[in-house]
Amino acid sequence: MVTRIIVGGLLIAFFAVLLWFGGLFQSIIIAIATLISVWEMKRAFKARGVRVFALPAYVFAAAYVFMFEYFQVTGLVTLMLACVIATLIESLFNSKRTDVEAYYALSLYCYPILFYIMLMVVGSIHSYEVSRVALLLLFAAPLVGDMFAYFIGVAIGKHKLCPSISPKKTVEGSIGGLFGSLVGGLLVYFLQGIWGLAIPYWHLLLVSIGCGVLGQLGDLYASKIKRWAGVKDYGTLFPGHGGVMDRADSALMCAPLVLIYFYLMFVA
Repeated sequence: MVTRIIVGGLLIAFFAVLLWFGGLFQSIIIAIATLISVWEMKRAFKARGVRVFALPAYVFAAAYVFMFEYFQVTGLVTLMLACVIATLIESLFNSKRTDVEAYYALSLYCYPILFYIMLMVVGSIHSYEVSRVALLLLFAAPLVGDMFAYFIGVAIGKHKLCPSISPKKTVEGSIGGLFGSLVGGLLVYFLQGIWGLAIPYWHLLLVSIGCGVLGQLGDLYASKIKRWAGVKDYGTLFPGHGGVMDRADSALMCAPLVLIYFYLMFVA
């Protein structure tokens, strides 16, 4: 428990630094997180006995943030097509590659890569100030919710939420997680003034409750893959927390909602 709290505090401090500096530092961190996440997913597949050709996915993960920054959507789509085609070509000419392994290699572009793309766009939407608040909401709502769900579940959780996927999650913890997401939304409401924004509180609360639901679904989906693969965590990078995917699964699932909201509010 102590290790989990300490590492969690360090992660929050690191995120605050990322939020403040943004720019190239943010791009590098997102690219590294995507690379590690692809590796963690490949590792989970391997634990199940599925060996995938992930080299094109690694290339995409390392380069897509910069392709989008310098060449916008055209560069991003071109890179995606090139990497997908490379994956398909390898499956055609490698006689040892099974169809199932080819399909799992392609699945990496849907999860987690597609969700990282949306996270990246959230971090660069409209203006620097708007992107800071958008990123803060993207992480604060699901992660504060996750924290509330954990402690409330440990304290009073009795009714299992989805025992076939995650035996430790409870209905009480899930409800507490939704409340925690609202707290995360309120936190963003009070902090947005740092960047000169004044988004109505009820907007942020509505998005936060949506993130509370999506974040828990993202956590359950990631847990379902781990249970299928027979692994406890995706990685060991963060003691007490697991790997990058163990920490990012909730926020990644919230990225589409946050992106749509801020696009409609500040771009459309």
